[in-house]
Amino acid sequence: MDKGIIVYWSESQEVIKFDYDNFESIGLVRSSSELWDSGGEYNYVIEPQINKLEDGMVEVKIKYDSSVNTDIDPDEVCWGTSTLLLKPNEHSGEAHWLDDVDHSHNGICRWVRLDSPLKSSQRRRVTSTKLQREQAQFRKLLMKLDKCCVLTGEESNTVLEAAHIIPVAEGGSDIPSNGIVLRCDLHKLYDSAAFKFDSYGNVHVNSEACSSYYAKLLTDTKLPRSTLERVKQALVVKEV
Repeated sequence: MDKGIIVYWSESQEVIKFDYDNFESIGLVRSSSELWDSGGEYNYVIEPQINKLEDGMVEVKIKYDSSVNTDIDPDEVCWGTSTLLLKPNEHSGEAHWLDDVDHSHNGICRWVRLDSPLKSSQRRRVTSTKLQREQAQFRKLLMKLDKCCVLTGEESNTVLEAAHIIPVAEGGSDIPSNGIVLRCDLHKLYDSAAFKFDSYGNVHVNSEACSSYYAKLLTDTKLPRSTLERVKQALVVKEV
């Protein structure tokens, strides 16, 4: 499983890979990848600076400088400094952005560990608008991995949604290992328990909750191997 964090910026998601159990390792990171809501994907050259605080907390400052990222059009992304607050044993926290040019972009967002628990005992307290934005960001991140409906191969962007293996209502996390891309109608059927996956990725249809059309569509289907490898742990937890 990948280790590191996903930073959910207001208009993008940034993945920074490092060993969270060893804060010093983030100081060795020299690149990060970002997926913008607009569809742009960028890899940045970075050099995180670590400042140790009280109670084991670490402040990480990362400067995003156009002069060392010459392969990126400077007008396509934001340039500035992010400050990440990392604390031992925490699975999410704050990310602060200070823009070099447009201070209206300044603000606080959330980061989540890539190896976070699949279920959290704490419900997120966020506004409906923020939750919708985070769901849209989660979808874009999964689309980068699955690229189509994992059961039908449907590629039409307008009908594809991010489905949580372990639902948000049950504390499911917004991490790649807890999500798959499904066609919107199949997403609704999955959430209503009209079908389920076993720990091997096979689909099991509830014939009482599915029409003959969907029963035929889903019979003998299963998750692609690459998707199964990513979400297998979540499927095991879901079955318990």
